[in-house]
Amino acid sequence: ALVAVTTSPINQLIPLACELYKRYGIFDYNRLFGISTVDCVRANNFAAEVVGLEPECLIVPVIGGCCPRTRVPLFSQAKPCNQFTH
Repeated sequence: ALVAVTTSPINQLIPLACELYKRYGIFDYNRLFGISTVDCVRANNFAAEVVGLEPECLIVPVIGGCCPRTRVPLFSQAKPCNQFTH
């Protein structure tokens, strides 16, 4: 089975789940992953507000972790590409 962790704090729950699965001898790193769609939705909303588009018209990739210190929205890679100015 695939296991998707979708609740915060993903950065802490994934390692916890890994350790539990290892303890019971069922760990497979190809079947456990975190879903951080909420971070992409937030980035899409922010970027859309800046450029005056609807959020569903943009896709802003987000890399890193799921906490503010490690999350990095890649506005330069947004689709459709828009120039962000002040």
